[in-house]
Amino acid sequence: MIRFHPLLSYPLKAALNDRVFWFFAALVAACYGLSFFMGMTALVEKGAFVIASVSSSLRLLGVLCMTLFIVNYLRRLHDSRDLEYLLARPVSKPRFVLCHAVSFVALSVFVAGALSFLMWPLPGLSLSVLLLWGGTYALELAALSLVAMFFAMAVSSAAAGTMLTLALYILGRMSGQLLSIVHHHSADGAIHAFLESAIQLVSVLLPRFDLMCQSFWLVYGQGPETPWILAAAALQTCIFGILILIATVIDLLRRRI
Repeated sequence: MIRFHPLLSYPLKAALNDRVFWFFAALVAACYGLSFFMGMTALVEKGAFVIASVSSSLRLLGVLCMTLFIVNYLRRLHDSRDLEYLLARPVSKPRFVLCHAVSFVALSVFVAGALSFLMWPLPGLSLSVLLLWGGTYALELAALSLVAMFFAMAVSSAAAGTMLTLALYILGRMSGQLLSIVHHHSADGAIHAFLESAIQLVSVLLPRFDLMCQSFWLVYGQGPETPWILAAAALQTCIFGILILIATVIDLLRRRI
């Protein structure tokens, strides 16, 4: 009988077998080297430039690596019929989704923690700000991993699942700019009014990734309003994660596997 423990470790073993961590470490070293090289060209505030460059590149690297790994892993699981084998055992489809979601969230927390630890040697960083950045980064990666799992299960193509996941992430990163345009521009037609309503609806449903792990905190510190904003963003992200997890279970239940 397959229990929770083997199913939880299944994605982690796949990451080890694919040598994902080795390639990820090499890319992290490349990001560090490129950021320090670019920092040498800065005329003023070289340290702040390096911190902003390292944090932005590592954030994007984690997002890309997690998305590519999860989508390709689940599509390979489906194409090789390992998914049918696992579901043929006494494992229900909701349990399969829940175990993989826990594994992906744990992997997201590990990646965020490792990258935050690697940023600690940078000069001028306080521990509280770094913990804030790493915590919100873990929340971002966890939400994104659930989105990647949903699209990997719902779409039959790994490329399409990857593009849809990254498109949703980019939309979440642009939510602040889109809302700013809506608030400072009055609608002058039915089409503009519809687009503004759509943008406001999307900003409510999607996580506000633009409010998380900001490089501004690492350079200048957090403001007095930051905890309240982050609490609202974290609550929204948790609700979104639960909804996307339910959608994944429903999509898998309606499939004949």
